[in-house]
Amino acid sequence: MRVLVNAMAASKGGALSILKDFYTYVRDNDVENEWIFLISGNYIEETAKIKVIQKEKKDMVSQIVF
Repeated sequence: MRVLVNAMAASKGGALSILKDFYTYVRDNDVENEWIFLISGNYIEETAKIKVIQKEKKDMVSQIVF
């Protein structure tokens, strides 16, 4: 199964810490699923079962215009 983790808001503080802990758990323990992490910075590395997609975080005005 493919699992998408949308972690665009996790860029600092507690949210980033939880993202890194969750990534480490998935990397070390899950061998069945394919994981896709959608993040806004270079916080984690890709592996054979984990794909990382980096997108630029947009400000509120850019989101409204889109």
